[in-house]
Amino acid sequence: MPYERRNILSSLPPTGPVTKRICIAILAASILGAVTGRRMGLGPSFFDYRLQNILDLELWRLVTYPFIETTPFGLMLGTLVFWLFGRWFENAYGSKDFLRFFFLSAVGAGVIAIPLSYILNIFMLFEDMGFAQGPDVVIDAMLVALAITAPNANVLLGFVIPIRAKTIVYIAIAIELISALLTGASTLSISLGGMAMGYLLTTGNWRPERLRNLLAHLLWQQKLKKRRKDFYVVPPDEKTFH
Repeated sequence: MPYERRNILSSLPPTGPVTKRICIAILAASILGAVTGRRMGLGPSFFDYRLQNILDLELWRLVTYPFIETTPFGLMLGTLVFWLFGRWFENAYGSKDFLRFFFLSAVGAGVIAIPLSYILNIFMLFEDMGFAQGPDVVIDAMLVALAITAPNANVLLGFVIPIRAKTIVYIAIAIELISALLTGASTLSISLGGMAMGYLLTTGNWRPERLRNLLAHLLWQQKLKKRRKDFYVVPPDEKTFH
């Protein structure tokens, strides 16, 4: 479809109220958190995502971590990218559904990352830190949602190189893996959690009936594959299967 091939960041709609307020909240919370951290000791470390603290029932972190950034570059880049994607998604989904998508993606990613972090630490050659801050996780969810709904839409990588949405998801995972192997530390679990939430919220496969139908379909496909192994394709001059 011509719509899918166009640049997703061209002809952007006006900034919606939810996108605008979330961007303001990220800027305000990050700056205020840095100031209060220096003055009163109650800083960003009290609000970002830390796996061990979540397990200690500091559950507010699941909601607050997307609004906290501790580096100037991370704050500017994260807010800018969220603003670019957020205005498009809010226009497509509507303000109410986009706000729901934002919080469900953030909270769901944090929950999924808990078991995923332990699994990665057992099987991978690096340590998953179980740490996150800023809207990057929600951006990961939006990328997957875009890859599902408009897989051939172009996203400007580095604001210069046009790459299809479904391709940039693989690039994001590859960057996480390479960084983890080089440094020995990773935030892969929370990133994969965000991508999983993007998939679940877009497809609706988190619903029990959808999940049941999906599992039934996969089981049926496996049965078909098993049956096909019992047949042999023969040359055209032969008239029977054997």
